[in-house]
Amino acid sequence: MLKVLLVDDEPYVFEGLRIMVDWEKYGFSICGEASNGEDALEIIKTCNPHLVITDIKMPVMDGIQLIKSVYEDSNIRAKFIILSGYDEFEYAKSAMKYGVNSYILKPLDEDELNQAVKKVSSQIIDERKDEEVRNKQLSFVAESAINSILKGEATDSDIKRANFILELDENEEIKMLLLEIDNFDKWMSDYDEIQLRKIREKIKKIINSSMDNKFDLKVFEDDLNRFCIVVSKSMDIYTTISEYAKDLKEMIEKSLDCTVSIAISDSVVGIKFLVDLYKQVDLAISYKFFKDIGSIILYKNIKNISMNHNLFEIDIDELKNYIKKNDINEIKRTIKNLFHGFSKELTAPELIKIYIENLELEFIRYVQEMKGNVQEFTKKLMDFNKNLEKCTIEELKKEATDLCIFLGQYIDSITKSNSKDIIAEMKQYINKNFNKDINLKIIGRHLYVNPVYIGRRFKQVTGMQFNEYLHQVRIEEAKKLLRKTNMKISDVARSVGYSSTEYFASKFKSFTNFSPSEFKNDFLISLHKY
Repeated sequence: MLKVLLVDDEPYVFEGLRIMVDWEKYGFSICGEASNGEDALEIIKTCNPHLVITDIKMPVMDGIQLIKSVYEDSNIRAKFIILSGYDEFEYAKSAMKYGVNSYILKPLDEDELNQAVKKVSSQIIDERKDEEVRNKQLSFVAESAINSILKGEATDSDIKRANFILELDENEEIKMLLLEIDNFDKWMSDYDEIQLRKIREKIKKIINSSMDNKFDLKVFEDDLNRFCIVVSKSMDIYTTISEYAKDLKEMIEKSLDCTVSIAISDSVVGIKFLVDLYKQVDLAISYKFFKDIGSIILYKNIKNISMNHNLFEIDIDELKNYIKKNDINEIKRTIKNLFHGFSKELTAPELIKIYIENLELEFIRYVQEMKGNVQEFTKKLMDFNKNLEKCTIEELKKEATDLCIFLGQYIDSITKSNSKDIIAEMKQYINKNFNKDINLKIIGRHLYVNPVYIGRRFKQVTGMQFNEYLHQVRIEEAKKLLRKTNMKISDVARSVGYSSTEYFASKFKSFTNFSPSEFKNDFLISLHKY
């Protein structure tokens, strides 16, 4: 919404200005009122209104002095509408050289005032559109020039163009700030392309507003979740760039409910060396893996250390043995020690993931040897692997711990299934869950065994099909309910796992030679005899 400031030393004029104009209709809200030019100037500097409606003759500082002070301050955007009496016309004309938009004589005419406000509103909207188009064009040219420099393809004319557009001196000292949204993959899965674009636009607006929009051409998108800012020595934030990064991070995190990591480069002289700054922040941001997400990382603090990208032998036999024994405490201890070594050696995250994937492959083979359900096991591993794309080593350690505990429990379940009577476990599961929608696939998944195998095995041992046994258990439970309760037949059917009362009645009769109602009545008759 546009802001308007009302300035006059007569209270009745304020009242007239408030009620004679439908401010909201023209996109305005009143941001303040002042009775003299000096107070008005202070308000203007504070809230930077789009429009000031001011009287000419006022105490302390008159309207002409106020307009002149604003005109000479390039940081103030206000447009003016002047109010004056007939005898002040020649005096008011001197204000026209400062670009006053309208001149209205007192007493105020409602139609004339509304037309003047409407005219200013339309002018501001048109200027905004023109400025938006111009900024988009300049932004495209600026990003093209910056990308040429970053790719090492910039010509002298590209560098001169970049200096001109970014308002940099040829030998000006610059730094770069790289902002990265952590866990952006969650947004990728939760939002569509249009929503993501709106989020990125919102982030860019926050960055621009943090620099008063004066340096918006120095901001460019490096990737969907990364934004770079070229910070020159002439900018106020140059000497306090770390504090600025902290404030910017908090603004974005509060606005978008996310975490942000920021890397800050050293300085170079001249934009032609921008590629060096980019390499610095790109390297620095990768070190957030060894810190907490939402870190601010200075290149100067990591430039003399390097990640370990060399594969090296690590002994995981001990860990494998603890997994096979399903010893959770020892699994946690071993993982903790293993990751302590990774952290101490600054092992690159991609190498740590290779070690984890090799461990998974070994256990896939082990499950296969134990006649387990390899397909089901592999599917569960895939679910774990989705979470391995973590931001920090601590998060990766937690995922690795959860994975190894899962492996231990899975292997333990296979071992138990092989050593115990699988049919007894099936019967136990059926007896506990007969009232639910269960089948061989569900039981196989619960017991980590192949459903075809246990179906065949069940028939061999019991002499009946799995479904036949399930119906038998359900009918026996139904008989108990019919004897001991006054439940309706339909309620009994649902209680024992049948959604259809007709199907339940059919199965009940096939097992008992009675319909449910006949069975209940027969039981009641025999009960009364005794």
